Amino acid sequence: GTFMNCFRQYDYFKYTEKQYKEIWETAHFVFDTSALLNLYRYEANTQKDFLGVLKLLEEKIWIPHHVALEFNKNRLKVIAEQISLFNNTKKVIDEIEKKFNADIQKLSLKKIHKIDSLSISNKISTVLTQINADLKKQIDSEIKLRGEDPIENELQNLFNGKVGNQPSKQEDIDALEKEAEKRFKLKISPGFEDDNKDDVCLNNGILYKKKYSDYIIWRQILDFAPTIASKNIIFVTADSKKGDWFLEISANGHHLYQPKPELLDEAYNIGKLDNFLMYDTESFLKFAKEYLNYDISNSSIKEASDIQQFQIISNFYTSDNTNISNKLNLLKLKSKMNFLKMKALHEVENYERQMENELIRNKGYLDYNYEVLHCPACDLRTMMPNDDSYTGYRCTYCENEESEEIEMNCSICGVNWQRHDLDEIMWDDEGHTELVCPYCRKDPDYVNDD
Repeated sequence: GTFMNCFRQYDYFKYTEKQYKEIWETAHFVFDTSALLNLYRYEANTQKDFLGVLKLLEEKIWIPHHVALEFNKNRLKVIAEQISLFNNTKKVIDEIEKKFNADIQKLSLKKIHKIDSLSISNKISTVLTQINADLKKQIDSEIKLRGEDPIENELQNLFNGKVGNQPSKQEDIDALEKEAEKRFKLKISPGFEDDNKDDVCLNNGILYKKKYSDYIIWRQILDFAPTIASKNIIFVTADSKKGDWFLEISANGHHLYQPKPELLDEAYNIGKLDNFLMYDTESFLKFAKEYLNYDISNSSIKEASDIQQFQIISNFYTSDNTNISNKLNLLKLKSKMNFLKMKALHEVENYERQMENELIRNKGYLDYNYEVLHCPACDLRTMMPNDDSYTGYRCTYCENEESEEIEMNCSICGVNWQRHDLDEIMWDDEGHTELVCPYCRKDPDYVNDD
């Protein structure tokens, strides 16, 4: 064999744009349970966009039997979770209203004459009434536990005849679970991060253990793969990128995610595939917009990403003993303000308060960099000084480390300039570059030089 071809599992990012487009045009699209269940968590517009893409790909979509089983097993649970989220939100608003009215009451008893407590109280009541009306509208439009479920109906139609065969005997599943157990010990993907789950599920007389479900899904994909003519599969999962399907490669603040090499190896060798691509739902929608030329709104792509992040933190934030401010964070997130964004902005706020105190203590002088910058990647003012970053800055929201506003030293005179003012100048034949400021490169805008 040639030097490269035998090791394709380590060469995932080699495709050209043209090749990606060809794979998207010919591939079968396979979805895992989380990607489908998240439809219940999306707002109407994102649901419409996601289902629209499925409809467009209708001839080329497929799910393993175990995905269909898990979807049906968890569907009502996810609907109930959405309903309880709305009910918790309603409770939070009522608690705020009560507390606010009590506080206003106290103020007016103290007769603080300059405060028109009645007018403030009326304004707040108007806002809360409006929020309650919006909430009621949302609750009424949510899918109920009983009766019609339009999402389920839509998926039934789309995946009709496109679900893998169900296992016929317990021994087959026992053998797979035994194999999974061996892999878990060696931390071989997928599924070893589920090792602590102990649910079981019975279907058609066959018993399945929850912790092995990712591996069962993977094996069913590998059985299906050799049957397709195009030899290309695109797999979509809403499991966190940090989960055990993906390998993360990071450098200089850039993050690349690829399927774990062992999955690629099995896709090529057992699944007999030419190409196996894997996306989280956010990337799937982003590339569907590009390669399928399908009009997907950016807010849908953003929401797919937010919901993915939200799933990771929501267990912590929905427990009954959570305090009001945590529930409020959840409410804000549900009302389209991303929790992680709030967290990042909050971090910046705390940091700036700290810096103000430092400046006062040091009579207005600090001998280190304390400015917060605007992040070009996520469009927030969240780039903070960071010693671990190679540029000295990192965004607290999207972890980007690059910005034209970052100050750097001129290689010649050593003076600090913002990065966009410095020119990268080739210094020698070996390609070594230096950053040179406008003065040192005698820029006519800065230097009156004849």
